[in-house]
Amino acid sequence: MFPINLYGFYGAGSLGNITDPSAQINSYARVTAITSTTVTVDIQNASLGGFETFGVNNEVMIHVSNSSNADSEYLFRFATARIKKVSLNVLTVDKDLTSIIPANSLSNYNCQLITIAQFKNLTVSNTIAPLAWDEDKKYGGIIAIKCSNKLTLSGGKIDLRNAGNPNRSLSSAELAYSQGDKNLDAGSENSALADKLTINEKDGSAFIITKTFTMNDSARIGNPSTQGIAKCRGDFNSPNKPSGVYNRGGSSILLAAESIDNFNVKCFAKYCSTQIDSSASPRIGSQAACYIATNTVIPCDEGLYAHDVISTPERLQSYTNIKSYGDSSAGAATNITTQLNSYAKVNTISGKRVTCAALNNTGKAKFEKGTMVMLHMKNDSNTSYGGRFFISTIVSVQSNIVTLADAPPSIHTKSGYSKQLITIPQFESFKLTSENKATPKYDNGCGGLFAVAVNGACDLRGGKINVEGKGGGKSYGETGLKYVDNANLKIKLPIGAGHGSVFILAKKLLMNESTRIGATYSGSNENNSRAGYTAGEGDIAGGNGSNGQDDVRGGSQGAHIFIVAGEITGLNYKALSTGGAGGKGLTAAYNGKNGGCGYGGAGGNFKNSGLTAGLGGVQQGGAGVQSPSNSNYYGGGGGSSGFAFVYYINLS
Repeated sequence: MFPINLYGFYGAGSLGNITDPSAQINSYARVTAITSTTVTVDIQNASLGGFETFGVNNEVMIHVSNSSNADSEYLFRFATARIKKVSLNVLTVDKDLTSIIPANSLSNYNCQLITIAQFKNLTVSNTIAPLAWDEDKKYGGIIAIKCSNKLTLSGGKIDLRNAGNPNRSLSSAELAYSQGDKNLDAGSENSALADKLTINEKDGSAFIITKTFTMNDSARIGNPSTQGIAKCRGDFNSPNKPSGVYNRGGSSILLAAESIDNFNVKCFAKYCSTQIDSSASPRIGSQAACYIATNTVIPCDEGLYAHDVISTPERLQSYTNIKSYGDSSAGAATNITTQLNSYAKVNTISGKRVTCAALNNTGKAKFEKGTMVMLHMKNDSNTSYGGRFFISTIVSVQSNIVTLADAPPSIHTKSGYSKQLITIPQFESFKLTSENKATPKYDNGCGGLFAVAVNGACDLRGGKINVEGKGGGKSYGETGLKYVDNANLKIKLPIGAGHGSVFILAKKLLMNESTRIGATYSGSNENNSRAGYTAGEGDIAGGNGSNGQDDVRGGSQGAHIFIVAGEITGLNYKALSTGGAGGKGLTAAYNGKNGGCGYGGAGGNFKNSGLTAGLGGVQQGGAGVQSPSNSNYYGGGGGSSGFAFVYYINLS
């Protein structure tokens, strides 16, 4: 989640309401020294804008870019702060900025200070632009705007063309991850770009935080002459690339808006094409990076933009009602391989009273007073709230009526969803070095979810929480696929059509590379090919049979994982086993002929030949595979991936 509190929220709105500003928006100055509380700038050579300068109470951004001897450690980091005091060229600020770049590393980078223009409402129907990068003065290339109420691009353009650093090489390997590289794992842009703002060789960058953002089809941020191109990552072979041109560094865009009106991808025009000499070797350029954080539900398109949600410290608790790590009432536990949870299908919800079809107390945690429970929604005919959950404790149980300590939000009463109540054991400590695969398969509205709360150490080093094949019913994205992405699932825990799901709440979580959560194969994609014999495509529900063969089946949808922990040791990709399994043949002739993997999942070898079917995607399943030597053998497609969300949070 985008930590908007770290960036001063939506600003003071001190500039009021402005329409089509003609003056330079920001002021720029080179940073020459930094301490924990002060920033020294070259004020004599600063470029002062027409709105706010480097005065008391004005908000500023410190930004780090490269010089000839820069490494990648602090490159493109930024932070915002408020000026508390001005003494000639020394500014005292309200935040320690040395975590962005230490004082002894400053000489290795270009570092600038930029004022952030704080409007109440800004309306643009013409064009505004940042100051272009000045190589002599080492500043420019970024436009920084806050609106305490609304930013409106009514056909307006924020033009970032040719504003970047013309001397920055795009070929540096350490910079590729922040440029929308086509080889990135989809979804990794969220973590890579939330605290970085790149300045490319060609175009500049935009930093925009606004309470509401309104656009129309002719609005543009980036290159006003182009438009956002869906599913385009920006290498030499980008789709829709005109003949004879290649991608140089396009516009980098960071937009955080609590709500977005009239959302359209055309607005985010980060694509940059440049004519080159026919004799020159084409350089792999970049489509640059776009990061959008909003609480408005928008379609996912991780080739065009990373999509996140706005975060405040209270937001996760407000959605899930997670208040503590449990009361330790279940004591210490080691290597429990039996069923932990009990399940009940929910019929109706009225305030704090949850009426169930029946209470099945087959798990370690029972339906009784003091038990922690999860109220969980699974998509049926609707998908908007599928996977939403609510945590509370049981106050009383009378027949099949469970009274909770807290009334669930009204969304939990909506129709179109199957709902279940799941008991959660509250351990003092929990250690698992073996495998727990006792979670019951989702059936008739119950099961499919492993949940544990540990008010101490949850030690999973070497342990496996296995919910393979424990899902059921419709896949999460069977309808409404365009809204299945990281941002829209960050407060949800879906139960897929293939594998089940895992919920871990722990004060301290210990993991290692032998840990497996979700399934038993590695969550890393190191050994799971994404390329292969693409005879058939997989889909969100699990891969289809290759070439439409009836004798093969699609793979299983991967497990979803939701972790909230106060402290985590040994977090690694291999432990988060969210990939979908490869499909297999059904008849004797095809039996055991495995298909592709879901993203991060376990692709199967075809006829023990060492061929791993591929095209695992973040929502797409892997392709089916046809034997190159015998066209009669087919493998099923791989299942789609699940999602894993890991929160480090201090709870009261």
